Amino acid sequence: MAFILRQKNQSGGVDLYYTVSRRIPGKKHPVQERKYLGKLDGESGELVKNRKIDRLSPEELAALAAKGIAFRGRECPPPGRSPSGGASKRQLERWRSLEHGRVWALRSLAEGVGLMDALETAFGKRLADRVFALAVFECVENAAIYRAENWLDGTILAEEGLDMSKSAVGRLVAEVGAEEPARNRFFQAWIKELGYPKALIHDTTSISSYAERIDMIEYGYNRDREKLPQLNFSMVYTAREQLPLVYRLIPGSVPDVSTLTGTSRLLEAYGLKRFAYALDRGFYSKANLLLMLEKKIGFTIGAPLFPSDMKRLLAKHRGRLGRLESGLLVGDKTYRHSKDAYVLRREKGRGRPYKLGAHLFVNSKKRAYMTNELDTLLLLLRERFGKEDFSTRAEALEWCESNFPPKSGLYSVSRRRRAGKFQLAISEEAYRERIKNYGTFIILNSDPNEEALPTLFANKRRDAVEKMFDILKNETPNRRLRVASDTNAHGKMFIAFVAVVLRTLMENRLRKHGMMNALTVNQSFDLLRKIRVAVTPNGEMAMQEVPSKTRKMLAALELELPKM
Repeated sequence: MAFILRQKNQSGGVDLYYTVSRRIPGKKHPVQERKYLGKLDGESGELVKNRKIDRLSPEELAALAAKGIAFRGRECPPPGRSPSGGASKRQLERWRSLEHGRVWALRSLAEGVGLMDALETAFGKRLADRVFALAVFECVENAAIYRAENWLDGTILAEEGLDMSKSAVGRLVAEVGAEEPARNRFFQAWIKELGYPKALIHDTTSISSYAERIDMIEYGYNRDREKLPQLNFSMVYTAREQLPLVYRLIPGSVPDVSTLTGTSRLLEAYGLKRFAYALDRGFYSKANLLLMLEKKIGFTIGAPLFPSDMKRLLAKHRGRLGRLESGLLVGDKTYRHSKDAYVLRREKGRGRPYKLGAHLFVNSKKRAYMTNELDTLLLLLRERFGKEDFSTRAEALEWCESNFPPKSGLYSVSRRRRAGKFQLAISEEAYRERIKNYGTFIILNSDPNEEALPTLFANKRRDAVEKMFDILKNETPNRRLRVASDTNAHGKMFIAFVAVVLRTLMENRLRKHGMMNALTVNQSFDLLRKIRVAVTPNGEMAMQEVPSKTRKMLAALELELPKM
């Protein structure tokens, strides 16, 4: 249902809005979408069109005619200028200084990777601009989106005429949440913009909620160790571009591994035909590996060292891992490496066997660090123990465990026969057993022919997905889900996903130019905040002076301010 809404403005005139009322799944009452058409001329009764609208649609003209309002092509004058060419006192007061830097920088980065094109392909320009504005707000302010209106009024986005009132934001979230086909079109377009990446990283986190009427909110394994129901946020991340690619919202009781096949089918539907996951040890089990192999899902996965078959692999290759001839130089780090075949088959030999590549690595630097840390702990324990007096052996053991982390089996306490004092002895056998696997890890690759370095890189890059979850929960306001319906949950998390992409783009730009040690993302935003534009009453814009530190950062990041 569409109609024209008349609404009085602050100057005593009447504004005209084209209003569409429709129902959204999950909403009890219909919602309204309004489009500002312009002002009603009090003398002629005609519409004076909003100059930011190119033309009126046939539907809008028909709705005006139904209200008896004519339109003969008249437009509102530019902001700040009266029809006679002069400026009223109220308009003269509209000289403004607006923040430009953060919005401009994030828009430039988003356009550079095709994010804006993907949003516009999926939602159209009007809705895409509003989603982008909310995502920028979450990204730079880390505040609830209902507070976006005041922030937007102080930025260059205020000149785009976006309605970001609390009610408008609520309608926007509901609209995005209801448009599942549009969200799917976005993921399809986003994958295409990123060149159909093949190396993917998959992981899941939990988002707690107090909501009771959302179907997806259930009790399950909570990663934040909160005693609250949750939904699971499953994310796929590109290893090469280091950008979030796709996410799924999954009921909180569904385990991680069962999401892999569903996510894989979804990626194929989006046009991604050949890909492989890098997974952490949480996905490791014989049943899970067999399921992925049967479904022809490629993967690399870290394997725990304690299963008997992994212990046999380690025992077989320990000698080679101890020799320099097995060394690999990766940047400034050194590894020892050995490769073997790992055959996986179902219990009792049923079904076809699968041959995987088993890559055994020793991180030399990490091994030395962990060994030195244990040595320091034990030697300090022995030194301080000798300066204490204990009346019983139980008292001596209690002192050891209260002053140092428990290291069962690494030391023992006994009484000297002649001196009557207690002494602490280090078990060399237990010490050798403890350090033998320091810095050692095993990676299984579904491709048995893949070499060491690609396997290592695929596995190591998966650590970056933890950074994405940290951004989602701590750098944007999404640690808890505060919505009242499944529709709003989908809309809220989509905007959060775009905010994570934007923040990651900024972090990637800092990393690319070697500035991560000098600047954090928040510090870069603080410098960008100082880039402002002056807006005159007639709508003209002029860049204000940019501080030297900000100019140096822009030069280092190869970002060039646009000419006004």
